Amino acid sequence: MMAPCFLLAQDSAPVGFLRGHFVSATISDLTIEAGGQQYRCGFDRRTYIERSRQSIPASSLRVGDSVEVLADRVGPSGVCYTRMLHVLDSLRARAKDRAADGFASTSTPRGDLTFSGIILKLATDFIVIRTRLAGEKTISLRQDTRYVEEGLPVEASALGLNELVFIRAGRTLGNELEAFQVVWRRSGSLP
Repeated sequence: MMAPCFLLAQDSAPVGFLRGHFVSATISDLTIEAGGQQYRCGFDRRTYIERSRQSIPASSLRVGDSVEVLADRVGPSGVCYTRMLHVLDSLRARAKDRAADGFASTSTPRGDLTFSGIILKLATDFIVIRTRLAGEKTISLRQDTRYVEEGLPVEASALGLNELVFIRAGRTLGNELEAFQVVWRRSGSLP
């Protein structure tokens, strides 16, 4: 049995998605603050609650968590029911996760140029590749260049000569190419 839902102000809780902050939970309802008003909406064991793409119990919610709620109306009386509650990652938590993964850059790819080719020469601060259409290209390696082998982040030392690589790059103010990301598969692992 679900507890009825009510708005602590005088309006009805909206149907659909509602973004706000988690305030409290009882055994059968959640209170969310959005736009200066508090909304209470029922939930039960079928309500999907998640944080970082993992299902969590309502007891794991923390006061002040930024949340997105999918609210619906159920029953003849049209009481509010929480179908889904998603805890939104804070910017600080996402930055901490990226730093732990070794990716201090933003999650959006940087660089507006892409190249693929075979590594001809490899140094600590540059790479020379032979591309099919543009011939040889010398590309500077940055201190924050990301290296990904077979989909996993690795150190720069894992890269070797004669590897077929994909490079996301951009131009410096001096019009030189610089690599933001170098991706490759192990030799002989092609399907």
